Amino acid sequence: MQIIYTIFISMLFMGCSVTSLSYDNSYISLSLDNQHLKLHAKTIERQNDNFGKLYLYRRVLQTDDNRVLIYEKAKLDDQYELNFSTTRTVSIVFETIRVNQLYANRGFYLYQLLLKDGSVLNLAVEQFLDQEIVFVYGMKTSQMRELLKELNATTNRPLVDSVLLLDRATKDIIKSRWSSQKVHFAPLITPLRLIFGR
Repeated sequence: MQIIYTIFISMLFMGCSVTSLSYDNSYISLSLDNQHLKLHAKTIERQNDNFGKLYLYRRVLQTDDNRVLIYEKAKLDDQYELNFSTTRTVSIVFETIRVNQLYANRGFYLYQLLLKDGSVLNLAVEQFLDQEIVFVYGMKTSQMRELLKELNATTNRPLVDSVLLLDRATKDIIKSRWSSQKVHFAPLITPLRLIFGR
């Protein structure tokens, strides 16, 4: 807790804003660089999983235009942290062939993932601290472009327009592949490393 407190105090003096991608009160909210974006989406299914030192909170959401999005928040035990970079964690959890990073700023990322079945999945990720990671996936590419525009950002990589859109009628709409094997033996998590005195 002392380490987290030190990070927040340092950020306060550096004038940095905290990045946040969250879901609450029927809204997906993004706060980044003093910008606050919201998307209305109601919960149609709730799932929670416990992998020992990692707790997964998942919501299947439906937007006002009847699109299905998945919101996932993985939170770690206080004595553990994520072992890899955000991109590597995404690659493992989604079992990707390729990860195309479109945007990265202050712990917020936009990706297009090439999955094993050849489909492309749009993904937004927030990993501000190493003890928590948040995914939102299933967006249309037009929504990704609009998000980049709202963030006043451009990408040098071409965006794929033909992407996987989630449909409740489809049996498997959950595209992340969390498992105890990955959490403990990949390993996605590791005992908390001290920032000072390494």
